[in-house]
Amino acid sequence: MNLRELLAGTGASPLAPLPDVEVRDVTIDLSEVRTGCLFVARRAWYGDTHSQLDAAVARGAVAVVISRAEAARTDVPCALVPSDDPFLARVSARLYAHPTRQLAVYGVTGTNGKTSVTWLLEHLLGVLGERPAVMGTTGYRFEGHRVEASNTTPDAIVIQRFARDALALGATALVLEVSSHGLALDRVAEVAFDAVGFTNLSQDHLDFHGTMEAYGATKARLFGEHLEASLAAGKCPLAAACLNDDAHGGHLLSLAAGRARTIAIADPDSPAPPATAEPWRLSASGDLVSLLADGARTDAVLPLIGAHNHRNAALAVAMLQGRHPGSAAELWRSLIDFTGIPGRLSRPLRGADRPTVLVDYAHTADAVSRVLTAVRDAVGPRRRVVVLGCGGDRDRGKRPHMARAAANNSEICVFTSDNPRSEPPLSIIEAMRDGLDDAHCAQVLIVPDRSEAIATAIAATGDGVCVLCGKGHEATQTVGDRVYHLDDSEEARRAVAAMERGCSMERAPIVSGWSDDTWAWRCGGAWHTRPARLPMASAPTLVGLDDSATLGARGDEASEEGVLSVAALAPALSALIGAVVEEACVRRGGLCVVRAPRPSLAALELMWARVVGSPSLRLDGTTLAEVAAQAVTLTHAHRLVLLADDGPVHALEGERGWAVMGHDAQAHEATLRRWAAELTGGKAIAAAAPRLASLRDPRSVVP
Repeated sequence: MNLRELLAGTGASPLAPLPDVEVRDVTIDLSEVRTGCLFVARRAWYGDTHSQLDAAVARGAVAVVISRAEAARTDVPCALVPSDDPFLARVSARLYAHPTRQLAVYGVTGTNGKTSVTWLLEHLLGVLGERPAVMGTTGYRFEGHRVEASNTTPDAIVIQRFARDALALGATALVLEVSSHGLALDRVAEVAFDAVGFTNLSQDHLDFHGTMEAYGATKARLFGEHLEASLAAGKCPLAAACLNDDAHGGHLLSLAAGRARTIAIADPDSPAPPATAEPWRLSASGDLVSLLADGARTDAVLPLIGAHNHRNAALAVAMLQGRHPGSAAELWRSLIDFTGIPGRLSRPLRGADRPTVLVDYAHTADAVSRVLTAVRDAVGPRRRVVVLGCGGDRDRGKRPHMARAAANNSEICVFTSDNPRSEPPLSIIEAMRDGLDDAHCAQVLIVPDRSEAIATAIAATGDGVCVLCGKGHEATQTVGDRVYHLDDSEEARRAVAAMERGCSMERAPIVSGWSDDTWAWRCGGAWHTRPARLPMASAPTLVGLDDSATLGARGDEASEEGVLSVAALAPALSALIGAVVEEACVRRGGLCVVRAPRPSLAALELMWARVVGSPSLRLDGTTLAEVAAQAVTLTHAHRLVLLADDGPVHALEGERGWAVMGHDAQAHEATLRRWAAELTGGKAIAAAAPRLASLRDPRSVVP
């Protein structure tokens, strides 16, 4: 698009007449700058990137936009904006041809429950024959395509670009989690909404907003100015809200009245809905949850624990009534097939003889209370043990409230770390204890190490229920400026494996829950797993191809747990990754397990870099073919190898790349060696070959 056309009416003031320049893309990320890009320098909340202007121009930026007048340039076209956030929304929407005007867009906001509602909407839209794309806390995805989430609601460029790409791939709808940060920073400006929804409001993010009044006012923008803008963009929006035990939901519906059709989700304890809103009512009796909507009652068995999740489900159904009127009964009944939400009261362990462990993302006082109340209602008088931590360098005011919510709704609390960042974990825990009286303090155990805390809690659970709060789907722990792999579900499986085997956590592999499409490694005392169907190019590549895959394919000598301890593998891996590997083993199916004294992903990525000398890439997909196509599209690779334990070996060759997949690596050994030789000049594979050859027969190396 022509630069003058792109900037017209966006609030940008050119510092000189703009030349006739074509803009191919826009970015705020220096690493994305290519020839033809418009680079936007940022400041304030994000940090100042005006110092990157020289580098952006050197990388091919054809124009720059600044928000500090003293950073003006004369060597490239330059424009000044008073605030970069609204400008980003306007310019990216225009450059990408306003994709949200061509999609059915559903935006949900609220302190808790946004992710649940987006997953429910994705399911329901599929029932209706739509093809939804989703952006939220657990990632940005469309069918087989997936990008890791940088923020719950990313910057406007990412939203508009993702919407354009999803539209081009055939998406008919876009489902958005709309965070308070996204609203305050104008990330969803220029998004044309067909429906907006509200779950609840409770204390969170006051380190950013300052007060609850400011926090609530920010949420309200979705039901005010954004609905107004959506009307102007040609949409006929709908607004739905849950009426909780406060006035926030009703206030938002009153605000939306006149701009949109409004629906109020109420249960027997809810306040009266506004007169302008259509009342939808929920009630429950045993396993049946009834929805009274459009004058008709529909009963369904919902695979969701807790009244808060029943409200989330009703909200999702309500949000679809604008584009799909009269579908409420059909959609409510279809929820029987809903498969759940990652890290939202999910169960990492199965089996009647194992402890009941639930993993949930609850990280506010209201969410903790709702989750533990739902568990009580579901399991009755059984003991509840909760593991809880509070994030470092975040809203400090909510810490005592979260602790009190946990103590009021459980018999035992284990306080621990949850991304302490720059704060000492014990100081965070002390701030949590400030919310407890002496009686509650007596039921609290303090275990700062989260892995140990989970093991302690499960050991104390007995025939009760252990609830791991705070992380949910997340798989990392941030300590200082380092990010380590830590997954509550994995740690729960490891703790139970140690209990069942009568060994320490250090010696307990995560065998429970392993399947044929999972590979794992051990690092820094923790075992980590990744599904091989979601390949990571940083998997144990050449080592996996030349020995662990062959070993696994012929692993008839494996123990009952399906694990082979391969003594000779450790020195070979040590040489390849340049670090001391303390323990390594291979399980049936050819999956290499490594323990090294460094963050596990970093160790594996280093292995890849040392052997091949090329960057790694992590991708998700439903099928191997989808992942291969996605990788080739994103990387434009001339040579590409994806590893997965998915039955017979398949080699996919294309114009830009090929992939080798399967557990029987010997069947394609010549092809793999040719590929490795091409990438490494024959040096790395030749150096590794003598060590790898000694590992061919698993029977020769089993201790």
